[in-house]
Amino acid sequence: MSEKKITNMEYDHDHDHEHHHDHQHNHDHSELHESKTRWVVILTIGTMFLEIVFGYYSNSMALTAEGWHMSTHVFAIGLTWLAYFFSRTYATH
Repeated sequence: MSEKKITNMEYDHDHDHEHHHDHQHNHDHSELHESKTRWVVILTIGTMFLEIVFGYYSNSMALTAEGWHMSTHVFAIGLTWLAYFFSRTYATH
């Protein structure tokens, strides 16, 4: 079975369309991303704290260990938030 290669000339219409709207791609969304990352860090810290506390009081080693494991996520996501913070703070230097 042979495959036929389709070229641009075999389509029914021309694909060179004119664009009548302005394309501006210089939007700065870094503050929005920084804010969202900060909220993720806060929520992760809250979840970590709750897991450690409830794991301790319920004598659940698994829940306590999961809470301490969440601290590694707080650290990693916290580094991301700090990168946003420092890049914004020192962007004019």
